[in-house]
Amino acid sequence: MVFGEVDLKSAPHLRQQIRRAGQTALEVIVDLEGATFMDCAGLAALLQARADLGPSRLSVTPGPRQVQRLFELAGITGLHRVAPRPLTLGRRAA
Repeated sequence: MVFGEVDLKSAPHLRQQIRRAGQTALEVIVDLEGATFMDCAGLAALLQARADLGPSRLSVTPGPRQVQRLFELAGITGLHRVAPRPLTLGRRAA
């Protein structure tokens, strides 16, 4: 799960974590629910991960409205497979 701001400073770490997960996982799911902000550097990290892993191996869960708005403004809402949010303990399925 991604927490906090995904920006120029933190995007390289996100890219590295996705790359590391992709070395052993069949599918990598990036959960953006905990992201409070994302700029173009964060978006670029996700797009690079998609290019590195292939579109069938990367999924993204919807983030807060501000993060989703970035995808809309960039015109790439359809580029990532959207994974459902995972259930966690203490949360009820709607």
